[in-house]
Amino acid sequence: MTNDGNSGNEGNGGDGAGGPHGAHEYRGPSDPRTPSGPPDPADPADPGVPGAGKGDPEPDWREEERDLEERSASAARLFDIRRVIGVLFVVYGLLVTIAGFFVSDADLAKAQDVNINLWAGLSMLVLGLLFLLWLRLSPTVPPPSRREAEGGGPGAGPPAEG
Repeated sequence: MTNDGNSGNEGNGGDGAGGPHGAHEYRGPSDPRTPSGPPDPADPADPGVPGAGKGDPEPDWREEERDLEERSASAARLFDIRRVIGVLFVVYGLLVTIAGFFVSDADLAKAQDVNINLWAGLSMLVLGLLFLLWLRLSPTVPPPSRREAEGGGPGAGPPAEG
């Protein structure tokens, strides 16, 4: 019994594919698609070389990563739950307050002469404004980028002694 990479799957044609579906292909040393050695670090056509073909000192993926981090931080601030709750309470508070201004005498008599829509609407409006004020006074801090988390970003230095 030889180990030809088939793992006991003789039904795949015996081509050494290494899996039941032929997903892995063996590339030997005589295969023209196999590189003859390690990639040349000075090759300007190599996409891994910083500034390949553009004269940039930094590869494009780092710029894209910074852009994605900035957009992620913006999205975190935009979809802060305090903003969503505050806006919803303000909108519903306005609607219920407006409904409280147009109450009939029969409705007031049912509620023992207390304008519940007006008071509930004003309360909802105040609560929503408090949520928005909280958001304004204590904004969301975006998570640190990978560089900052690893200690190589802005503000990185020796720990303060105290």
